[in-house]
Amino acid sequence: MPTPGIIGTRAKVPPERQPLQIALDWEKYFQEFLRHHGGNPILLMDEALEAPARWLFQDGWTYNANDYAGPEWPPPKDPDALNALIRHYWLSRLEIVARELRWIHERIEKLEMLQEVRSVPLQAKYSILSSMRNEDGRESFRMTTERGPVDFELLNARKKELEWDVQNCENHLEEQEGVSNV
Repeated sequence: MPTPGIIGTRAKVPPERQPLQIALDWEKYFQEFLRHHGGNPILLMDEALEAPARWLFQDGWTYNANDYAGPEWPPPKDPDALNALIRHYWLSRLEIVARELRWIHERIEKLEMLQEVRSVPLQAKYSILSSMRNEDGRESFRMTTERGPVDFELLNARKKELEWDVQNCENHLEEQEGVSNV
């Protein structure tokens, strides 16, 4: 007969003596990393080194683009290399938001011209992405479709956000020119 408390017995361990179980939430860690390093990363590919794709942040930090667990890399210590990387970030970001701004501007113009020759408001399908957190903190997403009149107010609000974003990128690039002639 086994002795109580010896390994191999079925004696119950009091809750305060049970080992602590912890599961790291790398998705949440990445969300915090995003928040801490300015969000809005751009994809940085290094085909020459065949390194994994990385997300580049505005402060020069990079993060593995394929895995929430990372790794992450600090910015270069060399000031010229850091300035070149940050300039690359802002040039790339400017290209992305300027392209979206041109697209939405053209889209609004076309929809307004089309609305002028219609007797009732244009109707549209809207795909809406919603997110929810379950009991253990994981985020899940659901896509739904709604129908209704074209929301010109929403489109113009997005256009204003993009105009601000373009100006912000240009301001950062002007600051970079003052820091270095890279």
